[in-house]
Amino acid sequence: MDQRTTRIIAYIAVLLVTLNSGTNYTYSAYAPQLADRLYLTATQSNIIGAFGNYGVYFGGPFVGMLVDARGPRLPLLLAAGLLFSGYYGLYRAYTYNYETSVTSLAFCMLLTGVGSSAASAAAINSVVKNFPTTRGTATSIAISLFGLSAFAFSAAAAFLGDTSAFLLFLSTATGLSALIGAYFVVIVPPMAIDYLSVPEARPSLHDRRRKSHQPILPHEPGKHIRTYSGSLPEDPAAENIEDAEDSKSQIDMGGASLWKSTEFWLFFTVVCFLSGAGLMLINNVGHCVQSLWSVNHPNALPGHIRQMQASHVGTISIFNCLGRISAGVSSDVARRKWGLQRCWFLCIAAGLFAVAQFAASIITHAQNLYVVSSMTGFAYGMMFGTAPVLLAEWFGVARFSQNWGWLCVGPGIAGSIFNLLYGRTYDSHVSGDQECRLGLECYQTAFQVTGTACCAALALAIALGIRVRNRN
Repeated sequence: MDQRTTRIIAYIAVLLVTLNSGTNYTYSAYAPQLADRLYLTATQSNIIGAFGNYGVYFGGPFVGMLVDARGPRLPLLLAAGLLFSGYYGLYRAYTYNYETSVTSLAFCMLLTGVGSSAASAAAINSVVKNFPTTRGTATSIAISLFGLSAFAFSAAAAFLGDTSAFLLFLSTATGLSALIGAYFVVIVPPMAIDYLSVPEARPSLHDRRRKSHQPILPHEPGKHIRTYSGSLPEDPAAENIEDAEDSKSQIDMGGASLWKSTEFWLFFTVVCFLSGAGLMLINNVGHCVQSLWSVNHPNALPGHIRQMQASHVGTISIFNCLGRISAGVSSDVARRKWGLQRCWFLCIAAGLFAVAQFAASIITHAQNLYVVSSMTGFAYGMMFGTAPVLLAEWFGVARFSQNWGWLCVGPGIAGSIFNLLYGRTYDSHVSGDQECRLGLECYQTAFQVTGTACCAALALAIALGIRVRNRN
């Protein structure tokens, strides 16, 4: 089988894996029912959901090291076991109404989070390395399915109509997809690569075109440079691509050198605040819908409320997918045609996040909450559609999975803080049946805080964009 065919088959497998790797975003579709069945408070429900995020984000650096060292197969086999075990544990607890501790439920969610992280890291790593000349587009399409995962599985939840059956379906589908990916997802290098140790910094390049291809971050003495011995295909599009691989060398940063980078910490903080705000809505939109409908439609049937919750999860997922695709494709086009830095797309995402969070703090009707869900989903997708490509361009691909894992620690930190903030705010207004029936008042303060955090992230993203533009 030739390399082109192998690469295409691997990419199709990647799409299957990423579609089944974003299932942590479906938590809101069954969290209220899980809480009712097992008598959990909103804070306890948020703690359980947060452990899923911990697995995804805090497991990232360690999973990344495994992917960089061993390739995609072993991490995908690990992901298959973890995803099946975690969701099957939730299925057993819900179906048989065990008096399961919050710790046990949180551990099950942690397993699903680590499994999702391992599967997505292995998949995205292969895309970044298999498609160096169309990295933005190829990556955005793959991770768009990660965002679409919640829609696909919330649709399955609505079709199945039973939380127990849905949890069993989650365990089977996610485990099986990772197992299939372990066989088909491979890395197919497009050209021979030599690793050279350069004792001193490169001299400045006077040629305008080659200068535009220099890595954005400055080269430091003694850094390892990746040099390609091959050449790119001769086609008109390849001539205009601004990716680092199209030049003859690329910086390779990771570990201590990464942590000393000012650009990395600015990037880390922006992603931290924005993703934390997004995760708060993703994990709690079910409670938001329940609170508003209890005021707007006090006689609504529980089944109708569950449908509304699933529809909001689906809305977030669809717009998440659209945001990821549009960010990758449009940033590729803008970079090639107009020389526009991808970093400015991060600023657009931050602005959308801020508007959505403040909108959530003033909307009092459940039907209008779709504005918040769609805008948050699109902004979340745009951020994660841009972030991995920026990371590869600024810090190199040799240790991409490790660097991506460290970057994703930020969402784990902010997501846990903001989710606990929401849970405490909600619980402070609950009645005797563990539900808050005050509408917007149940959670308004939480969104005011996250809106402020998103404004701070916007300011930092603009500062990062100016810094990168000046460096370039």
